[in-house]
Amino acid sequence: MKKVLYVEDNRANRILIGRLLDSQYDLVFAEDGETGLRLAEEIQPDLILMDIGLPDFDGQTVGAMIRQIPELKDVRIVALTAWPEAAVSELVSRYNFNGSISKPIDVSTFPALVESYLNDAAPN
Repeated sequence: MKKVLYVEDNRANRILIGRLLDSQYDLVFAEDGETGLRLAEEIQPDLILMDIGLPDFDGQTVGAMIRQIPELKDVRIVALTAWPEAAVSELVSRYNFNGSISKPIDVSTFPALVESYLNDAAPN
């Protein structure tokens, strides 16, 4: 089963994503950037869904730190954020993320979109 790490400080968002993805993936949650970084090293996920507005480090900093870990340099990282599209597009490019998904998510298409990132078929 593929491993997905979701770094998100909002409990309601974690619950929603858990309901949508828990049966398909080995889903692990982190409530802040520091925990996300530690868990990424421990579990070496196939995909990281990264909130950008975290309470300790911002998501792009955590993503950049993950990219510095040799075993994780190629892990897929997707920003999951309510930030404006233009800002997110620049962030994705600058911090070498694999893409982004806008909040609020569309629950009917979200699982397939996550799967597309796992299969390298997601739009950039």
